[in-house]
Amino acid sequence: MANERYGNKYVVLIGHETSYGTQQKTPTANLYSNCVMKESTNQIETGIKNGNTEKWKNELLAGTKSGTVTLSGELSLEDTSSAPTGYGALLAAFFMRAGDGTFDASDYTTPSAGSTESFTIYQYFTADDNYDYATGCVPESLEITGSSGEAITFSMTFRAKEITRETEDASPNELSVTTTYSDITPLLFQHASLDKCLGATDLDVMNSFTLTLNFSYVDDAMIYNNSQTKDQDIFCRFTGNLTVDLNYSDVNSKDAYDNIMSADLKDGEISLYDSAGSNSWKFTTNGKVTDYDRPDPDRCIFANSFTKELLGDDAPTSAITISYNAGT
Repeated sequence: MANERYGNKYVVLIGHETSYGTQQKTPTANLYSNCVMKESTNQIETGIKNGNTEKWKNELLAGTKSGTVTLSGELSLEDTSSAPTGYGALLAAFFMRAGDGTFDASDYTTPSAGSTESFTIYQYFTADDNYDYATGCVPESLEITGSSGEAITFSMTFRAKEITRETEDASPNELSVTTTYSDITPLLFQHASLDKCLGATDLDVMNSFTLTLNFSYVDDAMIYNNSQTKDQDIFCRFTGNLTVDLNYSDVNSKDAYDNIMSADLKDGEISLYDSAGSNSWKFTTNGKVTDYDRPDPDRCIFANSFTKELLGDDAPTSAITISYNAGT
């Protein structure tokens, strides 16, 4: 019983690939989160008639291969006005803001269709310097959630080209890790701020929120071609939703229910502050309210919630922009 792996003895490393599916051996982001890598092989059922009641081996063959990588945990603030090396790199990776092997320092907003960037993600086992890694990782979904009395959490899923297990960190597979990110202080919901909601400032206190962002890609037939692994991954569309739960107000909640499927876009801002209340990430969203709910509270007070589908227009107005704001 000497070869077990322990769940608290690994770190996650992320490197921007210079070309799709080419392993980046100099990862520049280092973070502590949960990591699940899962391989997938498409099964091909053949029509061979073997004259037996049992299914034979050539009736089930291996088809195309792919994988997913899911990172999750508590979100920590990082100054993204300079090239991020920690949790800010998650945002840069999701919005495909990377170049020359590093992550861009920028406000993050939706990329243009076709501008797909890929990454190598490592699950690096610190006990013996072995690692699992996934190449050709492109962002598929990101969910950020906060609720009263809790830390801000995230879950981010990547599509992967290939996953390789138990690689020794030695020549010819030695990694060059250029940075260590150790200042991990989770963001707390008690420091979050609903600065503006649906274009109005009346709704400024919330009980919880969930921000869900998704990318879709072109059909598999166009990215596998005549290969068992993907030749590329091409992003073609962005969608997203923001759901906010608030105490009901007989005066101010009309800003939500009066704006269901309004003709114009409604903007809003949620800021996630550090414990000092000075530095923050600001999430600016635009969209239309598509759902409103006010359930019966039994013997409590009324709460209400709305869901806003994130949308852009030709103003230009982006569906979402994430910016880092430094305190004074």
